[in-house]
Amino acid sequence: MKEALRKEYLAKRRALSRKEVAGKSRKIISKLLADPLYKAAQTIMIYLSKENEVDTHALLHESGKRIVLPKVKGSDLICCLYSRGNLAIGSFGVLEPNTEEVVASSDIGLILVPGVVFDKKGNRIGYGMGYYDRLLSHMKCQKIGLAYDFQIAEKIDATLKDVKMDKVITDEGHWP
Repeated sequence: MKEALRKEYLAKRRALSRKEVAGKSRKIISKLLADPLYKAAQTIMIYLSKENEVDTHALLHESGKRIVLPKVKGSDLICCLYSRGNLAIGSFGVLEPNTEEVVASSDIGLILVPGVVFDKKGNRIGYGMGYYDRLLSHMKCQKIGLAYDFQIAEKIDATLKDVKMDKVITDEGHWP
């Protein structure tokens, strides 16, 4: 079931034009910047988008926020401090910090989470390798998924290993 949903929603996302990605991403990021959870957090972990994911690169330049980025280390993600110019292509073709200045998960107030499909209750299907679920399982901070409105399914069959989002922000609104 999950694999079929993943395949279906990845195909929909791949079909977006660059112009659609840019326009929808601007709407989503604008809603994020106005969100109380975002405003309250001093240290934010963001994912750096690839392909047709919601574009998060502009968030690297948000003033007043301490930015943390994920870095693949073995079968896990570690939380590394971002500083200008310390990025390199890492695992899966994603930009990652080229240093390992680790930030304690307890210092992170908000994490932005990518996903292939979310449901209206905040459940998420990722790429199927479990990196984010392993990371999120021990993080106490608020969790916000970023997605295009068409990436919201009515219901996803979640397992105990799946970590629910506190909120999912889309170009048309937010869930739950």
